[in-house]
Amino acid sequence: MTPRTSPLATAGLALLAVALSPIHAEAQVASGWSVVELPGLTEYHLYVPADVDPSEPSPLIVVLHGAGSSPASYRGLLATDANAFSAILALPQSTSPLGWGNGQDQALVEATISSAQSAVAIDPAHVSIAGHSAGGAYAYLLAYGGELPVSSVFTLGAPFLALADVSDGYLPPIRMFYGSEDPNHEAALPQLIDQWTALGVPFEVDEVDGAGHNDLPPGSLLEGFEFMLDAARPDGAGISCTTTEEQLCVVGGRFKITVAFTDSKGGGIGRVAEMRSEGSGLFWFYDPLNWEMLIKVLDGCSFNQHFWVLVAASTDVAYTATVTDLQTGEIKTYGNQLGTAAPAVVDLDAFPTCSS
Repeated sequence: MTPRTSPLATAGLALLAVALSPIHAEAQVASGWSVVELPGLTEYHLYVPADVDPSEPSPLIVVLHGAGSSPASYRGLLATDANAFSAILALPQSTSPLGWGNGQDQALVEATISSAQSAVAIDPAHVSIAGHSAGGAYAYLLAYGGELPVSSVFTLGAPFLALADVSDGYLPPIRMFYGSEDPNHEAALPQLIDQWTALGVPFEVDEVDGAGHNDLPPGSLLEGFEFMLDAARPDGAGISCTTTEEQLCVVGGRFKITVAFTDSKGGGIGRVAEMRSEGSGLFWFYDPLNWEMLIKVLDGCSFNQHFWVLVAASTDVAYTATVTDLQTGEIKTYGNQLGTAAPAVVDLDAFPTCSS
């Protein structure tokens, strides 16, 4: 019998010091609230209802706080409804005190989902994103403009952000809550209705008389949870991304790769070098001629029914490399601590998403 050569050997990547380096390894998670640090980013608050079996897939709801606020301000409001629906909650802390969209927030949200997936079994067809005020606007910006593969969106008192276009493929439905006394009720809601109508995004509106911007009625929250969990992202929904300055798209646009980094002076977003191939690409941090990282996604389906992820970085800055399977919604993140020489990564079990 002629021996087969694996994609890893064919790739010719000399990774002598092989070390799998996911941001979070599989762990047993206790019920209730816990705070999880994300190296090089910030943290998120994770809630696991008492009746959830961490080994059985559960829905995940990512909730973005309002500008100038924090996850702790929302914990008491959300846990009761999470218990009612047996849903996992993940509440990230924005990377900039100025609010969402001013730092490495997309990398933060993606890393939050990946970390939650590694801690508790998550159903990728039921990953929703919600947000209050500026967090709500950033939630829909990520869902429709940032190629975040979520099943539904729920916003509360969100301002208006214009989107010229939306990603191809599945468009998650959005539910919008506004109190009649919220200034955004008049300033944002009519424009958002026009926007979703023009873009073909399914939407619902919940308007409550007498409620202000920071009033979050329990009934509206409960209905919002129900709305999110009723929506399921179809299997193989298949958003196809396009490579840009800040994201690399490989394997026919099925996998999206982004990199965020933090050094002693602050943070930034990795940039995609011009040299790339169907399954791999290079990222630079400071100089387009000084490449910092090589990242590959390889089809290992004929060997172990998985797509593989390989990362080789020549740096000692903290980084978060995020690989998203846009067909299934599964996200993997790989990281390095500041001041540590980055280890090589060979994850041969990254994505069990081969076609049968």
